[in-house]
Amino acid sequence: MSEVEKNTEVVETKDDKVKEDKKKTSKDRKPGLGSKIKNFFKSNKSEMKKISWYGKAQTAKSTGVVIVVLVAASVLIGLIDLGLSNLLMWIGKLV
Repeated sequence: MSEVEKNTEVVETKDDKVKEDKKKTSKDRKPGLGSKIKNFFKSNKSEMKKISWYGKAQTAKSTGVVIVVLVAASVLIGLIDLGLSNLLMWIGKLV
């Protein structure tokens, strides 16, 4: 290679970049917010159709189990709180 070829650089101007941007078609651009939202709801609808939903009996049974466990946990936590409160009161009376 000669000295001239080594020192030669290709310089892009702003006009060249603007022309390239104008050449981009709508396929090359990112989708807008509206189309993203539309695609989200389309895919959401198709995914909801794939779900295997429980029947009324199974749903009622599961709800009953959740309520029973919730009440049992609440009573247990309440009893532990009551016991620790009484323990601290008893310790406070000793001091």
